[in-house]
Amino acid sequence: MKILLVFALFLVPIIFFSCGKNDTSTATIPTPTTPITPIGSWIVGANTYNSVYCARDTSNNALFSEANNKPGDLFTFILFVNFKKLPTVSGTYTIKSADSLKLGLGTSEITIFAQSADRHFIEHEDFLPIGKENSAAKATVTITSGKIKVDIPVIRVASYKSYSSIIDTVSLSGTLIED
Repeated sequence: MKILLVFALFLVPIIFFSCGKNDTSTATIPTPTTPITPIGSWIVGANTYNSVYCARDTSNNALFSEANNKPGDLFTFILFVNFKKLPTVSGTYTIKSADSLKLGLGTSEITIFAQSADRHFIEHEDFLPIGKENSAAKATVTITSGKIKVDIPVIRVASYKSYSSIIDTVSLSGTLIED
């Protein structure tokens, strides 16, 4: 019993005094020394989207970007630019309709696919280029230090909501800059 009491007296100070606050000073948040580089934005209809990331998908020869319309928004917006082969030099690319993916893109052609969806993909809206209305539309691709940048002019896209037929046509334009 005596050993238990000695052991308990030894543990009491350790338990009560080992969990105190050591520093009550306020932390200083460091200021970034370099500006944050924007990685693109685009406009669909009346909504502007700012990219949170933009990366290449080598298995699908695509550049894709994701954005949220507003902070805390449950919907996300994804924009894909598909190439026949990912570009390695700057150039101008003709924007083709989404059907061109099935038929095959030419070396200087791209197609665009945009989608707004909730995080569970229950409710979504797809935006696909309309072939005839965009027949002369050209996107400018710039390669800088191996990174792809795509400038998309104003084009018309068809809007499909949750697997339904075309419900509207809106404009789409913007810039994607690979991270």
